[in-house]
Amino acid sequence: MLIFLSTADLTQHRDFIADNISKIAGRGLNLNGELELNISSTSSIVVTNIVLANAAWASTPEMLSIHRIEVSIELPSLLHDDIHIPRFHLQGVKALMETNTSGLSNWILANQLMMLLPLLMTRTQQER
Repeated sequence: MLIFLSTADLTQHRDFIADNISKIAGRGLNLNGELELNISSTSSIVVTNIVLANAAWASTPEMLSIHRIEVSIELPSLLHDDIHIPRFHLQGVKALMETNTSGLSNWILANQLMMLLPLLMTRTQQER
């Protein structure tokens, strides 16, 4: 598996990766750039030109765009309680945070919303 990952061209699989992340987030995610993976004792991944769609009610179609993300992780630390990430670097981040008239924030994603739904319903019933 590690040999496959270290030699695979992840850019070929970016639509598959983006589609799966989109399903989890409940929002469209586009990976428009390169995906680079380096497997070693301290592995790294670089992803460029990332765009996360905004909520349908929001003022702009994009909630978040990131020019480049670079993350390094010490793989042996995954076997322990403390995971060591020596580098987490973001470049060119543009984020729009807004709240609609119902009090719902655009940074609340699908899974978070499902967890909050009972609380929101209780709050709405109490306000009646």
